[in-house]
Amino acid sequence: MNKKGLFNITEFIIFFIFIIIGAMFIVLVGFNYLNEKIETTKLETFILTKKLINSESCLAYKQDNKLQTGVVNLDRLNTNILINCYSKEGLGYVVKIKSLDGKLLKSADNLNELQKTRLPICKTIPKHKCMAREDMILYYDKGEIKTGLIKIEVINFVG
Repeated sequence: MNKKGLFNITEFIIFFIFIIIGAMFIVLVGFNYLNEKIETTKLETFILTKKLINSESCLAYKQDNKLQTGVVNLDRLNTNILINCYSKEGLGYVVKIKSLDGKLLKSADNLNELQKTRLPICKTIPKHKCMAREDMILYYDKGEIKTGLIKIEVINFVG
């Protein structure tokens, strides 16, 4: 074998080693990505809160055919509205509207019977994730807009 042939074989072996290392890296990254558990309960709770407050089909206040996004209509807070607003299999939630001094004004839920019993002890139950979120809002009650708090408690089956 001459020097040029030896150089081509060495170059080919080095090139082949780099190809193998690159392919192994891509396979390992892909395998780790596919097996990674992505926690979505926090994101789902945030999206649920925004949908409840801002959507016409949910709790947003409508005056003279003009939607007041960010203002909750207390009259619309009931189980039927919540079921029509946002339902997902395995996900249940409770919505509570409170005044700034902490007095509960109104509450409704989208929970089945099993979720109602599990929500208070959710953190101890395997394959269930719980999340509570409280935001300051405006709400419409008895002809005037007031400031208050909305608390949303979510139980999500992630099993």
